Amino acid sequence: MYKDWYKLFFKLYWKSLFMVLWPFLILPIPLIWVSSTTRCLYVLLLMAGYWVTQCIPLAVTGLFPVVWFPLLGILDCSEVSKAYFSSANVIFVAGYIMVVSLESSGLSVRVALNWILLVGTSHRKLHLGLSLITMGISMFMVNTAVTAMMIPIVDACLQELERNDLGPMYTYPPNYEQLTEEEKADAKIPTRSTINFFLTAAYCSTHGGCGTLVGTDTNLAFKGLYEEAFPKDEITFAKFGAFNIVPMFFNTILCWFWLEIYFLGLFRPKSEISQLVQKAKDNESTTRETIRQKVLSLGKMSFQEIMILILFIIMVLLFIFSDLSFIPGWYDIFPNKRNIKDSVTISFIVIMYFVIPAQMLFLHCWDKDVENRPKKPAPALLTWRVVHERVRWGMVFLLGGGFALEMGMSRSGLSDAIGEHLATVARKVTPLTGQIIFVISTGLITELTSNVAVCNILTPIAIEVSKKMLWHPIQLVMPVGICCSYAFMLPVATPPNALVAGHANLPTSQMIIAGFVVKIISIVNLLVFWQLFGISIFNGRHTPEWLEKE
Repeated sequence: MYKDWYKLFFKLYWKSLFMVLWPFLILPIPLIWVSSTTRCLYVLLLMAGYWVTQCIPLAVTGLFPVVWFPLLGILDCSEVSKAYFSSANVIFVAGYIMVVSLESSGLSVRVALNWILLVGTSHRKLHLGLSLITMGISMFMVNTAVTAMMIPIVDACLQELERNDLGPMYTYPPNYEQLTEEEKADAKIPTRSTINFFLTAAYCSTHGGCGTLVGTDTNLAFKGLYEEAFPKDEITFAKFGAFNIVPMFFNTILCWFWLEIYFLGLFRPKSEISQLVQKAKDNESTTRETIRQKVLSLGKMSFQEIMILILFIIMVLLFIFSDLSFIPGWYDIFPNKRNIKDSVTISFIVIMYFVIPAQMLFLHCWDKDVENRPKKPAPALLTWRVVHERVRWGMVFLLGGGFALEMGMSRSGLSDAIGEHLATVARKVTPLTGQIIFVISTGLITELTSNVAVCNILTPIAIEVSKKMLWHPIQLVMPVGICCSYAFMLPVATPPNALVAGHANLPTSQMIIAGFVVKIISIVNLLVFWQLFGISIFNGRHTPEWLEKE
Protein backbone atom coordinates (compact mmCIF):
# COMPACT_ATOMS: atom_id res chain seq x y z
CA MET A 1 0.00 0.00 0.00
CA TYR A 2 2.77 2.42 0.98
CA LYS A 3 4.57 1.58 -2.24
CA ASP A 4 1.53 2.67 -4.24
CA TRP A 5 1.33 5.89 -2.25
CA TYR A 6 4.97 6.72 -2.94
CA LYS A 7 4.58 5.79 -6.58
CA LEU A 8 1.56 8.07 -6.93
CA PHE A 9 3.30 10.87 -5.04
CA PHE A 10 6.42 10.79 -7.22
CA LYS A 11 4.35 10.44 -10.38
CA LEU A 12 2.33 13.55 -9.55
CA TYR A 13 4.90 15.68 -7.78
CA TRP A 14 8.33 14.77 -9.17
CA LYS A 15 8.60 18.15 -10.84
CA SER A 16 7.81 19.91 -7.57
CA LEU A 17 10.48 17.83 -5.81
CA PHE A 18 13.03 18.69 -8.47
CA MET A 19 12.08 22.36 -8.28
CA VAL A 20 12.78 22.41 -4.53
CA LEU A 21 15.84 20.12 -4.40
CA TRP A 22 17.77 21.18 -7.51
CA PRO A 23 18.89 24.61 -6.18
CA PHE A 24 20.30 22.94 -3.05
CA LEU A 25 22.03 20.13 -4.94
CA ILE A 26 24.12 22.59 -6.97
CA LEU A 27 24.55 25.11 -4.14
CA PRO A 28 28.03 23.78 -3.10
CA ILE A 29 29.48 25.10 -6.38
CA PRO A 30 29.33 28.83 -5.47
CA LEU A 31 29.89 28.14 -1.75
CA ILE A 32 33.12 26.16 -2.15
CA TRP A 33 34.58 28.12 -5.08
CA VAL A 34 33.64 31.69 -4.24
CA SER A 35 33.75 33.94 -7.33
CA SER A 36 31.44 35.71 -9.76
CA THR A 37 32.22 32.95 -12.28
CA THR A 38 30.86 30.18 -10.06
CA ARG A 39 27.88 32.31 -9.06
CA CYS A 40 27.00 32.67 -12.74
CA LEU A 41 27.59 28.94 -13.24
CA TYR A 42 25.08 28.31 -10.44
CA VAL A 43 22.43 30.38 -12.26
CA LEU A 44 23.28 28.65 -15.55
CA LEU A 45 22.85 25.16 -14.05
CA LEU A 46 19.71 26.21 -12.18
CA MET A 47 18.06 27.52 -15.36
CA ALA A 48 19.26 24.58 -17.45
CA GLY A 49 17.71 22.10 -14.99
CA TYR A 50 14.41 23.95 -14.88
CA TRP A 51 14.31 24.36 -18.66
CA VAL A 52 14.94 20.67 -19.28
CA THR A 53 12.39 19.41 -16.75
CA GLN A 54 9.84 22.22 -17.24
CA CYS A 55 9.08 22.05 -13.52
CA ILE A 56 7.89 25.62 -13.86
CA PRO A 57 6.85 27.34 -17.12
CA LEU A 58 9.74 27.98 -19.51
CA ALA A 59 8.99 31.70 -19.68
CA VAL A 60 9.11 32.00 -15.88
CA THR A 61 12.53 30.34 -15.79
CA GLY A 62 13.56 32.91 -18.37
CA LEU A 63 12.99 35.61 -15.73
CA PHE A 64 15.57 34.12 -13.33
CA PRO A 65 18.41 36.44 -14.49
CA VAL A 66 16.28 39.45 -13.51
CA VAL A 67 16.27 38.13 -9.93
CA TRP A 68 19.56 36.31 -9.52
CA PHE A 69 22.07 38.42 -11.45
CA PRO A 70 21.49 41.62 -9.44
CA LEU A 71 21.33 39.67 -6.15
CA LEU A 72 24.60 37.84 -6.88
CA GLY A 73 26.37 40.96 -8.13
CA ILE A 74 26.76 39.74 -11.72
CA LEU A 75 24.72 42.41 -13.56
CA ASP A 76 22.58 45.32 -12.42
CA CYS A 77 18.85 45.50 -13.11
CA SER A 78 19.04 47.94 -16.03
CA GLU A 79 21.61 45.81 -17.88
CA VAL A 80 19.61 42.61 -17.42
CA SER A 81 16.37 44.26 -18.53
CA LYS A 82 17.85 45.31 -21.88
CA ALA A 83 18.20 41.65 -22.85
CA TYR A 84 14.45 41.17 -22.82
CA PHE A 85 13.79 43.53 -25.70
CA SER A 86 16.86 43.09 -27.83
CA SER A 87 16.90 43.18 -31.62
CA ALA A 88 16.42 39.41 -31.71
CA ASN A 89 13.36 39.65 -29.48
CA VAL A 90 11.94 42.40 -31.70
CA ILE A 91 12.31 40.02 -34.65
CA PHE A 92 10.52 37.34 -32.63
CA VAL A 93 7.54 39.56 -31.74
CA ALA A 94 7.32 41.03 -35.24
CA GLY A 95 7.63 37.56 -36.75
CA TYR A 96 4.80 36.28 -34.61
CA ILE A 97 2.63 39.25 -35.61
CA MET A 98 3.33 38.34 -39.21
CA VAL A 99 2.15 34.80 -38.43
CA VAL A 100 -1.07 36.23 -36.98
CA SER A 101 -1.64 38.30 -40.13
CA LEU A 102 -1.33 35.23 -42.34
CA GLU A 103 -3.73 33.29 -40.13
CA SER A 104 -6.37 35.99 -39.62
CA SER A 105 -6.54 36.86 -43.32
CA GLY A 106 -6.92 33.21 -44.37
CA LEU A 107 -3.87 33.48 -46.63
CA SER A 108 -2.07 30.70 -44.77
CA VAL A 109 -4.96 28.29 -45.47
CA ARG A 110 -4.94 29.21 -49.16
CA VAL A 111 -1.17 28.71 -49.39
CA ALA A 112 -1.33 25.44 -47.46
CA LEU A 113 -4.09 23.96 -49.60
CA ASN A 114 -2.30 24.84 -52.83
CA TRP A 115 0.98 23.52 -51.41
CA ILE A 116 -0.69 20.21 -50.54
CA LEU A 117 -2.03 19.95 -54.09
CA LEU A 118 1.43 20.67 -55.49
CA VAL A 119 3.50 18.17 -53.47
CA GLY A 120 0.82 15.55 -52.74
CA THR A 121 -1.42 14.74 -49.81
CA SER A 122 0.62 12.00 -48.13
CA HIS A 123 2.52 12.76 -44.94
CA ARG A 124 5.90 11.87 -46.41
CA LYS A 125 5.53 14.07 -49.49
CA LEU A 126 4.33 16.98 -47.38
CA HIS A 127 7.21 16.45 -44.98
CA LEU A 128 9.83 16.46 -47.73
CA GLY A 129 8.26 19.48 -49.41
CA LEU A 130 8.21 21.39 -46.12
CA SER A 131 11.86 20.52 -45.47
CA LEU A 132 13.09 21.74 -48.85
CA ILE A 133 11.05 24.94 -49.07
CA THR A 134 11.96 25.95 -45.51
CA MET A 135 15.64 25.31 -46.21
CA GLY A 136 15.52 27.29 -49.45
CA ILE A 137 13.83 30.36 -48.00
CA SER A 138 16.05 30.35 -44.92
CA MET A 139 19.16 30.73 -47.06
CA PHE A 140 18.19 34.38 -47.57
CA MET A 141 16.00 35.21 -44.58
CA VAL A 142 16.56 35.28 -40.84
CA ASN A 143 15.76 31.88 -39.32
CA THR A 144 13.25 33.24 -36.83
CA ALA A 145 11.20 34.96 -39.52
CA VAL A 146 11.23 31.84 -41.73
CA THR A 147 10.04 29.65 -38.88
CA ALA A 148 7.36 32.18 -37.97
CA MET A 149 6.23 32.20 -41.60
CA MET A 150 6.07 28.40 -41.82
CA ILE A 151 4.10 27.91 -38.59
CA PRO A 152 0.68 28.95 -39.98
CA ILE A 153 1.34 26.95 -43.16
CA VAL A 154 2.14 23.84 -41.11
CA ASP A 155 -0.91 24.52 -38.96
CA ALA A 156 -3.18 24.76 -41.98
CA CYS A 157 -1.71 21.62 -43.62
CA LEU A 158 -2.19 19.56 -40.46
CA GLN A 159 -5.70 20.90 -40.00
CA GLU A 160 -6.62 19.80 -43.52
CA LEU A 161 -5.20 16.33 -42.88
CA GLU A 162 -7.21 16.18 -39.66
CA ARG A 163 -10.43 17.25 -41.40
CA ASN A 164 -9.91 14.46 -43.92
CA ASP A 165 -9.50 11.91 -41.10
CA LEU A 166 -5.79 11.47 -41.81
CA GLY A 167 -4.52 12.04 -38.30
CA PRO A 168 -5.32 14.40 -35.39
CA MET A 169 -3.08 17.33 -34.53
CA TYR A 170 -3.50 17.08 -30.77
CA THR A 171 -4.97 14.85 -28.09
CA TYR A 172 -7.02 16.48 -25.35
CA PRO A 173 -7.85 15.61 -21.71
CA PRO A 174 -11.48 14.64 -20.91
CA ASN A 175 -12.18 17.97 -19.18
CA TYR A 176 -10.73 20.07 -22.01
CA GLU A 177 -13.94 22.00 -22.72
CA GLN A 178 -14.21 23.09 -19.08
CA LEU A 179 -10.74 24.65 -19.08
CA THR A 180 -10.00 28.33 -19.58
CA GLU A 181 -8.39 29.49 -22.83
CA GLU A 182 -5.00 29.79 -21.13
CA GLU A 183 -5.30 26.30 -19.63
CA LYS A 184 -6.37 24.85 -22.99
CA ALA A 185 -3.14 26.04 -24.62
CA ASP A 186 -1.08 24.05 -22.11
CA ALA A 187 -3.41 21.03 -21.91
CA LYS A 188 -3.35 20.00 -25.58
CA ILE A 189 -0.78 17.29 -26.32
CA PRO A 190 0.70 17.28 -29.84
CA THR A 191 0.69 13.97 -31.72
CA ARG A 192 3.90 12.53 -33.15
CA SER A 193 2.93 13.79 -36.59
CA THR A 194 2.44 17.32 -35.26
CA ILE A 195 5.77 17.26 -33.40
CA ASN A 196 7.46 16.03 -36.57
CA PHE A 197 6.18 18.82 -38.83
CA PHE A 198 6.86 21.66 -36.40
CA LEU A 199 10.36 20.44 -35.54
CA THR A 200 11.04 20.18 -39.27
CA ALA A 201 10.15 23.85 -39.70
CA ALA A 202 12.62 24.83 -36.96
CA TYR A 203 15.45 22.46 -37.89
CA CYS A 204 15.36 23.12 -41.64
CA SER A 205 15.30 26.88 -41.12
CA THR A 206 18.45 26.46 -39.04
CA HIS A 207 20.11 24.28 -41.68
CA GLY A 208 19.11 26.66 -44.47
CA GLY A 209 20.58 29.60 -42.58
CA CYS A 210 23.99 27.89 -42.66
CA GLY A 211 24.06 27.84 -46.47
CA THR A 212 24.86 31.49 -47.22
CA LEU A 213 26.57 34.37 -45.47
CA VAL A 214 23.28 36.25 -45.19
CA GLY A 215 21.38 33.23 -43.88
CA THR A 216 21.96 34.01 -40.20
CA ASP A 217 23.67 36.61 -38.04
CA THR A 218 26.09 33.99 -36.75
CA ASN A 219 27.70 33.63 -40.17
CA LEU A 220 28.26 37.37 -40.40
CA ALA A 221 29.55 37.43 -36.82
CA PHE A 222 32.37 34.95 -37.36
CA LYS A 223 33.15 36.44 -40.79
CA GLY A 224 33.62 39.84 -39.14
CA LEU A 225 35.74 38.45 -36.30
CA TYR A 226 37.91 36.47 -38.71
CA GLU A 227 38.51 39.34 -41.13
CA GLU A 228 39.21 41.75 -38.29
CA ALA A 229 41.97 39.41 -37.09
CA PHE A 230 43.21 38.51 -40.59
CA PRO A 231 42.33 41.31 -43.04
CA LYS A 232 44.38 39.65 -45.79
CA ASP A 233 42.15 36.55 -45.86
CA GLU A 234 38.54 37.44 -46.73
CA ILE A 235 35.64 35.00 -46.39
CA THR A 236 33.74 35.82 -49.58
CA PHE A 237 30.08 35.14 -50.32
CA ALA A 238 31.08 32.78 -53.16
CA LYS A 239 33.60 30.75 -51.12
CA PHE A 240 31.26 30.48 -48.19
CA GLY A 241 28.41 29.21 -50.35
CA ALA A 242 30.65 26.89 -52.37
CA PHE A 243 31.42 24.95 -49.22
CA ASN A 244 28.34 25.30 -47.02
CA ILE A 245 25.53 24.67 -49.51
CA VAL A 246 26.52 20.99 -49.83
CA PRO A 247 26.44 20.09 -46.10
CA MET A 248 23.31 22.25 -45.76
CA PHE A 249 21.49 20.15 -48.35
CA PHE A 250 22.68 16.81 -46.95
CA ASN A 251 21.82 17.88 -43.41
CA THR A 252 18.30 18.77 -44.52
CA ILE A 253 17.75 15.46 -46.33
CA LEU A 254 19.20 13.37 -43.49
CA CYS A 255 17.20 15.37 -40.95
CA TRP A 256 14.04 14.60 -42.94
CA PHE A 257 15.04 10.93 -43.07
CA TRP A 258 15.67 10.71 -39.31
CA LEU A 259 12.43 12.47 -38.38
CA GLU A 260 10.56 10.14 -40.76
CA ILE A 261 11.99 7.17 -38.87
CA TYR A 262 11.46 8.56 -35.39
CA PHE A 263 8.08 10.27 -35.72
CA LEU A 264 6.36 8.84 -38.83
CA GLY A 265 7.19 5.15 -38.50
CA LEU A 266 9.44 4.74 -41.53
CA PHE A 267 10.64 1.07 -41.67
CA ARG A 268 8.04 0.20 -38.99
CA PRO A 269 5.01 -0.69 -41.14
CA LYS A 270 3.06 -2.20 -38.23
CA SER A 271 3.26 0.89 -36.04
CA GLU A 272 0.12 2.97 -35.57
CA ILE A 273 1.60 6.12 -37.10
CA SER A 274 2.94 4.18 -40.10
CA GLN A 275 -0.50 2.73 -40.80
CA LEU A 276 -1.97 6.23 -40.62
CA VAL A 277 0.64 7.46 -43.10
CA GLN A 278 -0.18 4.52 -45.39
CA LYS A 279 -3.87 5.35 -45.13
CA ALA A 280 -3.15 8.88 -46.32
CA LYS A 281 -1.16 7.47 -49.24
CA ASP A 282 -3.91 4.99 -50.22
CA ASN A 283 -6.58 7.70 -50.14
CA GLU A 284 -4.41 10.31 -51.84
CA SER A 285 -6.58 10.71 -54.96
CA THR A 286 -9.79 11.09 -52.94
CA THR A 287 -8.18 13.50 -50.52
CA ARG A 288 -6.67 15.47 -53.39
CA GLU A 289 -10.09 16.00 -54.97
CA THR A 290 -11.55 17.06 -51.62
CA ILE A 291 -8.80 19.61 -51.13
CA ARG A 292 -9.14 20.86 -54.70
CA GLN A 293 -12.81 21.57 -54.04
CA LYS A 294 -11.86 23.46 -50.90
CA VAL A 295 -9.41 25.57 -52.88
CA LEU A 296 -12.18 26.43 -55.36
CA SER A 297 -14.56 27.26 -52.50
CA LEU A 298 -12.15 29.92 -51.23
CA GLY A 299 -12.86 31.97 -54.33
CA LYS A 300 -10.60 34.76 -55.51
CA MET A 301 -8.02 36.32 -53.24
CA SER A 302 -9.35 39.25 -51.23
CA PHE A 303 -7.66 42.65 -51.20
CA GLN A 304 -6.50 41.90 -47.65
CA GLU A 305 -4.82 38.65 -48.73
CA ILE A 306 -3.22 40.32 -51.75
CA MET A 307 -1.75 43.15 -49.68
CA ILE A 308 -0.43 40.80 -46.98
CA LEU A 309 1.17 38.66 -49.70
CA ILE A 310 2.71 41.75 -51.34
CA LEU A 311 4.09 42.92 -48.00
CA PHE A 312 5.53 39.47 -47.41
CA ILE A 313 7.26 39.47 -50.81
CA ILE A 314 8.62 42.96 -50.13
CA MET A 315 9.96 41.74 -46.79
CA VAL A 316 11.72 38.78 -48.44
CA LEU A 317 13.31 41.07 -51.04
CA LEU A 318 14.41 43.54 -48.37
CA PHE A 319 16.01 40.71 -46.41
CA ILE A 320 17.81 39.33 -49.46
CA PHE A 321 19.07 42.67 -50.78
CA SER A 322 19.85 44.28 -47.44
CA ASP A 323 23.63 44.04 -47.18
CA LEU A 324 25.11 41.59 -49.67
CA SER A 325 28.84 40.99 -49.94
CA PHE A 326 29.08 40.97 -53.73
CA ILE A 327 26.71 43.86 -54.65
CA PRO A 328 25.60 47.01 -52.79
CA GLY A 329 22.44 46.48 -50.74
CA TRP A 330 19.77 48.93 -49.68
CA TYR A 331 21.56 49.33 -46.33
CA ASP A 332 24.23 51.26 -48.27
CA ILE A 333 21.75 54.08 -48.95
CA PHE A 334 22.02 55.12 -45.30
CA PRO A 335 25.21 56.57 -43.76
CA ASN A 336 24.71 54.68 -40.49
CA LYS A 337 24.10 51.28 -42.07
CA ARG A 338 25.95 49.48 -39.26
CA ASN A 339 23.05 50.34 -36.96
CA ILE A 340 20.46 48.74 -39.26
CA LYS A 341 19.45 45.17 -38.40
CA ASP A 342 16.89 42.68 -39.66
CA SER A 343 14.56 43.90 -36.91
CA VAL A 344 14.23 47.18 -38.83
CA THR A 345 12.95 45.40 -41.93
CA ILE A 346 10.42 43.14 -40.26
CA SER A 347 9.21 45.91 -37.92
CA PHE A 348 8.55 48.19 -40.91
CA ILE A 349 6.44 45.49 -42.55
CA VAL A 350 4.51 44.93 -39.31
CA ILE A 351 3.76 48.65 -39.04
CA MET A 352 2.35 48.54 -42.57
CA TYR A 353 -0.14 45.89 -41.42
CA PHE A 354 -1.75 48.53 -39.21
CA VAL A 355 -1.53 51.34 -41.79
CA ILE A 356 -2.96 49.77 -44.95
CA PRO A 357 -6.74 49.19 -44.94
CA ALA A 358 -8.16 45.71 -45.44
CA GLN A 359 -10.64 47.07 -47.99
CA MET A 360 -10.52 50.00 -50.42
CA LEU A 361 -13.82 51.45 -49.17
CA PHE A 362 -12.66 55.05 -49.46
CA LEU A 363 -12.77 54.76 -53.26
CA HIS A 364 -16.56 54.49 -53.02
CA CYS A 365 -17.02 57.76 -51.12
CA TRP A 366 -17.93 59.51 -54.36
CA ASP A 367 -20.12 56.71 -55.71
CA LYS A 368 -23.35 58.01 -57.27
CA ASP A 369 -25.27 55.23 -55.56
CA VAL A 370 -25.62 56.28 -51.93
CA GLU A 371 -26.02 52.66 -50.84
CA ASN A 372 -22.53 51.83 -52.10
CA ARG A 373 -20.88 54.58 -50.07
CA PRO A 374 -18.99 53.38 -46.97
CA LYS A 375 -20.75 53.70 -43.62
CA LYS A 376 -17.52 53.55 -41.59
CA PRO A 377 -13.75 53.37 -42.22
CA ALA A 378 -12.35 50.01 -43.22
CA PRO A 379 -10.27 48.20 -40.59
CA ALA A 380 -6.53 47.80 -41.13
CA LEU A 381 -5.01 44.61 -42.51
CA LEU A 382 -4.48 43.60 -38.89
CA THR A 383 -5.98 44.88 -35.64
CA TRP A 384 -4.25 45.07 -32.28
CA ARG A 385 -7.04 43.15 -30.60
CA VAL A 386 -6.22 40.11 -32.76
CA VAL A 387 -2.49 40.50 -32.10
CA HIS A 388 -3.02 40.87 -28.36
CA GLU A 389 -5.07 37.67 -28.20
CA ARG A 390 -2.92 35.43 -30.41
CA VAL A 391 0.73 36.31 -29.79
CA ARG A 392 2.44 34.07 -27.20
CA TRP A 393 4.00 36.85 -25.14
CA GLY A 394 5.67 34.40 -22.77
CA MET A 395 8.21 33.59 -25.47
CA VAL A 396 9.65 37.10 -25.07
CA PHE A 397 10.73 36.20 -21.53
CA LEU A 398 12.02 32.79 -22.62
CA LEU A 399 14.29 34.25 -25.30
CA GLY A 400 15.21 37.23 -23.15
CA GLY A 401 16.33 34.84 -20.43
CA GLY A 402 18.75 33.23 -22.87
CA PHE A 403 20.17 36.60 -23.94
CA ALA A 404 20.46 37.76 -20.31
CA LEU A 405 22.24 34.52 -19.43
CA GLU A 406 24.78 35.20 -22.18
CA MET A 407 25.38 38.72 -20.84
CA GLY A 408 25.94 37.33 -17.35
CA MET A 409 28.32 34.65 -18.58
CA SER A 410 30.35 37.25 -20.44
CA ARG A 411 30.44 39.77 -17.57
CA SER A 412 31.24 37.22 -14.85
CA GLY A 413 34.10 35.65 -16.77
CA LEU A 414 32.38 32.27 -17.10
CA SER A 415 32.59 32.46 -20.89
CA ASP A 416 36.32 33.21 -20.71
CA ALA A 417 36.88 30.37 -18.24
CA ILE A 418 35.16 27.89 -20.54
CA GLY A 419 37.09 29.25 -23.50
CA GLU A 420 40.48 29.10 -21.77
CA HIS A 421 39.87 25.48 -20.81
CA LEU A 422 39.17 24.63 -24.45
CA ALA A 423 42.26 26.50 -25.58
CA THR A 424 44.48 24.58 -23.13
CA VAL A 425 43.21 21.24 -24.41
CA ALA A 426 43.51 22.22 -28.08
CA ARG A 427 47.19 23.21 -27.76
CA LYS A 428 48.16 19.55 -27.25
CA VAL A 429 46.47 18.00 -30.28
CA THR A 430 46.55 17.89 -34.09
CA PRO A 431 44.48 20.34 -36.19
CA LEU A 432 41.83 17.71 -36.95
CA THR A 433 41.52 16.63 -33.32
CA GLY A 434 41.43 20.25 -32.21
CA GLN A 435 38.73 20.91 -34.77
CA ILE A 436 36.65 18.01 -33.45
CA ILE A 437 37.07 19.16 -29.83
CA PHE A 438 36.09 22.73 -30.66
CA VAL A 439 33.09 21.68 -32.75
CA ILE A 440 31.72 19.27 -30.12
CA SER A 441 32.22 21.84 -27.36
CA THR A 442 30.52 24.49 -29.47
CA GLY A 443 27.62 22.13 -30.15
CA LEU A 444 27.08 21.63 -26.42
CA ILE A 445 27.45 25.26 -25.34
CA THR A 446 25.20 26.65 -28.07
CA GLU A 447 22.24 24.78 -26.59
CA LEU A 448 22.35 26.99 -23.49
CA THR A 449 22.99 30.46 -24.85
CA SER A 450 22.50 32.49 -28.02
CA ASN A 451 24.27 31.36 -31.18
CA VAL A 452 25.89 34.72 -31.87
CA ALA A 453 27.08 34.92 -28.26
CA VAL A 454 28.76 31.52 -28.52
CA CYS A 455 30.33 32.63 -31.79
CA ASN A 456 31.64 35.82 -30.20
CA ILE A 457 33.11 33.80 -27.34
CA LEU A 458 34.67 30.86 -29.18
CA THR A 459 35.79 32.41 -32.48
CA PRO A 460 38.48 34.62 -30.85
CA ILE A 461 39.66 31.59 -28.85
CA ALA A 462 39.87 29.52 -32.05
CA ILE A 463 41.83 32.33 -33.68
CA GLU A 464 44.30 32.54 -30.77
CA VAL A 465 44.82 28.77 -30.69
CA SER A 466 45.46 28.77 -34.45
CA LYS A 467 48.05 31.53 -34.10
CA LYS A 468 49.93 29.73 -31.33
CA MET A 469 49.87 26.38 -33.11
CA LEU A 470 50.54 27.90 -36.57
CA TRP A 471 47.44 26.24 -38.02
CA HIS A 472 45.52 27.96 -40.78
CA PRO A 473 42.83 29.80 -38.73
CA ILE A 474 40.05 28.87 -41.15
CA GLN A 475 40.41 25.22 -40.06
CA LEU A 476 38.92 26.08 -36.67
CA VAL A 477 36.96 29.25 -37.36
CA MET A 478 34.75 27.95 -40.18
CA PRO A 479 33.56 24.71 -38.50
CA VAL A 480 33.14 26.46 -35.14
CA GLY A 481 31.24 29.37 -36.70
CA ILE A 482 28.83 27.06 -38.53
CA CYS A 483 28.40 24.76 -35.53
CA CYS A 484 27.28 27.73 -33.42
CA SER A 485 23.99 27.49 -35.35
CA TYR A 486 23.52 23.78 -34.63
CA ALA A 487 21.13 24.29 -31.70
CA PHE A 488 18.39 21.67 -31.96
CA MET A 489 17.77 20.17 -28.51
CA LEU A 490 16.21 22.80 -26.23
CA PRO A 491 13.41 25.34 -26.78
CA VAL A 492 15.65 28.11 -25.46
CA ALA A 493 18.59 27.10 -27.66
CA THR A 494 17.52 29.27 -30.60
CA PRO A 495 14.45 31.38 -31.50
CA PRO A 496 13.12 28.90 -34.13
CA ASN A 497 13.01 26.18 -31.45
CA ALA A 498 11.25 28.52 -29.04
CA LEU A 499 8.71 29.52 -31.69
CA VAL A 500 7.58 25.99 -32.54
CA ALA A 501 7.80 24.76 -28.95
CA GLY A 502 5.61 27.59 -27.71
CA HIS A 503 3.14 27.45 -30.56
CA ALA A 504 2.52 23.68 -30.59
CA ASN A 505 3.27 22.95 -26.93
CA LEU A 506 6.07 20.55 -27.92
CA PRO A 507 7.47 18.41 -25.07
CA THR A 508 11.10 19.19 -24.27
CA SER A 509 11.93 15.48 -23.91
CA GLN A 510 10.98 14.83 -27.55
CA MET A 511 12.99 17.85 -28.69
CA ILE A 512 16.06 16.58 -26.84
CA ILE A 513 15.87 13.09 -28.36
CA ALA A 514 15.13 14.23 -31.91
CA GLY A 515 17.50 17.19 -31.72
CA PHE A 516 20.41 15.16 -30.37
CA VAL A 517 20.44 12.92 -33.44
CA VAL A 518 20.03 15.91 -35.77
CA LYS A 519 22.98 17.56 -34.03
CA ILE A 520 25.16 14.45 -34.47
CA ILE A 521 24.18 14.21 -38.15
CA SER A 522 24.95 17.89 -38.71
CA ILE A 523 28.32 17.85 -36.94
CA VAL A 524 29.49 14.67 -38.70
CA ASN A 525 28.45 16.04 -42.10
CA LEU A 526 30.19 19.34 -41.40
CA LEU A 527 33.47 17.66 -40.45
CA VAL A 528 33.37 15.14 -43.31
CA PHE A 529 32.61 17.69 -46.03
CA TRP A 530 35.21 20.05 -44.62
CA GLN A 531 37.89 17.38 -44.98
CA LEU A 532 36.62 16.34 -48.43
CA PHE A 533 36.65 19.73 -50.13
CA GLY A 534 36.05 22.62 -47.72
CA ILE A 535 39.67 22.83 -46.63
CA SER A 536 40.73 22.98 -50.30
CA ILE A 537 38.25 25.75 -51.18
CA PHE A 538 39.77 27.94 -48.46
CA ASN A 539 43.34 26.69 -49.06
CA GLY A 540 43.58 25.72 -45.41
CA ARG A 541 45.95 22.75 -45.49
CA HIS A 542 49.12 24.81 -45.04
CA THR A 543 50.12 27.65 -42.77
CA PRO A 544 49.74 30.89 -44.77
CA GLU A 545 52.71 33.25 -45.13
CA TRP A 546 50.84 36.16 -43.56
CA LEU A 547 50.31 34.08 -40.40
CA GLU A 548 53.98 33.04 -40.20
CA LYS A 549 55.06 36.69 -40.51
CA GLU A 550 52.60 37.66 -37.81
